[in-house]
Amino acid sequence: MKIWNRNDGYASWMHTFDIFVSDEVWAWDGSGNSGPGELCGSATYSSENVVQEYVVDCSQTLTGKYVYVQHASLSTTYLLTFGEVEVYRPGEYQEVEVVSLSLVVVGTVNDFDPASFLAILAAQLGVPVEWLQVDVEAASLRITVTIRPPQGEDVSAVAQLATGQAITSAASTAGLTVEIVVAGSVITIAVLPLSPPS
Repeated sequence: MKIWNRNDGYASWMHTFDIFVSDEVWAWDGSGNSGPGELCGSATYSSENVVQEYVVDCSQTLTGKYVYVQHASLSTTYLLTFGEVEVYRPGEYQEVEVVSLSLVVVGTVNDFDPASFLAILAAQLGVPVEWLQVDVEAASLRITVTIRPPQGEDVSAVAQLATGQAITSAASTAGLTVEIVVAGSVITIAVLPLSPPS
């Protein structure tokens, strides 16, 4: 299981947590008791206000319909907030290195043409557009692009191409006014293995 804290300036709204697996539906009732099921594991929060990946591998194979993430201190009134939660079966995912870059531009989600922007950015970076994936959030308009080269390609070389200048140039060509840009960096993510060609 992988959990990320928030990336919107409230990354510190994460706390040390426990993970349980169960077949029972449960909602915390304020009693200070843990939820049903078996403990998968725990993760200790880093107090630094930075986005971080927390990985919990169950020490044993557990089965259940529900996964519960709860504050390690059930008596606390602190919130437990996440940016993303991913749950996998044993052997279901693999870790790959990708290049992540982001920018904030003027406009709205409805104004943005992701296919056009990715085509321009891929041409600017000199990589196939099939390597790129885009996620869009309203903030003015936050665009996050993930570049996943095929296995065996030099991920670091792609990251060196994804400079702030290259990204800004692609955005300008796409008719976007850039407010903030974060150059590409190599990160490791968990993904489902690619299906073999049929």
